[in-house]
Order: sequence, then structure tokens, then C-alpha cells
Amino acid sequence: MSLQLIFRDRKPSTAPVHPNKDVINAIVGIIQNFSWRWVAFLNSDDDFGKDGLEQFKARIEESDICLAYYKSINHDTDYSQVFKQLEEQNIKILEELKKSNFTLLNQTVQFDENGDPKFGSLSIVFWNHSGEAEEVGFYNFQQSTHLSINKTKIKWFTNGEVPTALCSSECPAGYAKKPNGIHKCCFSCEICKTKTYINITENPFRCISCKDTEWSAEGSTSCTPRLLEYVLFTDSGAMLTMVLEGLLLDSSSQKNRKFQPSAR
Repeated sequence: MSLQLIFRDRKPSTAPVHPNKDVINAIVGIIQNFSWRWVAFLNSDDDFGKDGLEQFKARIEESDICLAYYKSINHDTDYSQVFKQLEEQNIKILEELKKSNFTLLNQTVQFDENGDPKFGSLSIVFWNHSGEAEEVGFYNFQQSTHLSINKTKIKWFTNGEVPTALCSSECPAGYAKKPNGIHKCCFSCEICKTKTYINITENPFRCISCKDTEWSAEGSTSCTPRLLEYVLFTDSGAMLTMVLEGLLLDSSSQKNRKFQPSAR
């Protein structure tokens, strides 16, 4: 599904804005917060938007999130061209500003080696039924708790329930995922046969064979050691087995004597 939670105030400015990595981390945090895995990504058709798209792809590569669709959206203003024109005017204010550290409104203002700010936060807004954007959370770049969302302020359009974004539901325990198509989020479920098991943390797509000294029932998540059971001679089953074996041996011995040639 496409993301309806929007970051406020991404207007162009002559001062540095937060780098894409922070924005992307915030977006991924929101997606994971609601357990969404099947998502669409819309970005501005400029260097900032394209870089954001590439960072988003890289950020979700080792996660459970799948990019189902992405599209660049054109804007009337070419911000990259505006910044290029400013550079051609040989304006050095931004260059010097990036080197400085100062305090403003009890907030320490600093920039890293790339000139990106180390301070501030993003407001997260949601368009509720009233049609007006309401702030429902924030993403802070400095605090240990980066993402905070007040879910009670969000009035979902799906009968008040958090919408799901799954291509396939998770498999039950003891089942392996069988990929359908190119996306890892789309799969069917196949039960692991006897003498095999599934370890979803190691590989959710393959049933693993048990060792020769182990066994497992169908749909197992682990193997158990085989047990050796010794039968007592006084056991009725053991006694019956020995009687039958004795009769078979005696019968075999009589047949051998019957067909043994005699000497003349």
C-alpha cells in the first residue's frame, strides 16, 4: 500500500535540509511500526527524490519489506537547477555556515563532514476524515527514541482498523515458504515432511533434513533423538518372538537333513 503518513514542510530552502538517510530511516520506521511489508514509494522527480528512492531500496534490502511499486512525480519547480544557479553566483554563505557550530533557542546547531545537520526533527502528519492534516508524531534525529507515533490520533479509512499491507500471510509453524514470482513477500506454504524440520530464523524457505540419529513428524520445527528401547526376556512379546525363532530354526534344520544325500 502507499504511505499516507507525510512529513511536514519539505519546501526548498537556501539552508541545508536533513539528509535523505534520516528521512528514509523515518519512513522505514513508520512502515515497520504498522507491520507493513508490501508498499509503494512515490518520490519527487529530482536528484533528492531519486537518491531517496535508491536509499529506500538499499535500506529495505535486508528487511521483510517489499517494494511493490514506485513512481517519480514531477514538480513545477526544478530545485536542482535553482541550487545550481546559486552556486554559479559564487555565494559562500552556505559553505561557511556548514563549518560553524552555535546555539539557537537552547538547541545546539552542528553539521557533519558532509554539511548535513545533526539536529532537529520531522513532524509526521495524517489527513483524517476532516480533510485537514493533523500531527500524529515525530521523528527526532538526536534522541535515542527516534520515532514516536500517537496511533489514537489516526482515524483510518478502513473502518478504523489499521490497514494491512501483505502479499502473503505468514506460514503456520512447520511450514516452509515457497516463492511465487520475484518478490520475497509473495509465497505459498508447504508443510515439511517427516524426517525434516523448518527453522525460520535460519531459512524460512527450506525444510532441513534430520540427522540419521534423529527423527521428526510431519510439520516439525525441530528434530528429536531416536530412542533405543531394550525388551526384557520376561516380556511376553520377547518370549513369543524367541519361540517363533526357535520353531523357524528347527524347521530349517529338518529340511536340511531331509534333502542331505546319503552315502552308499
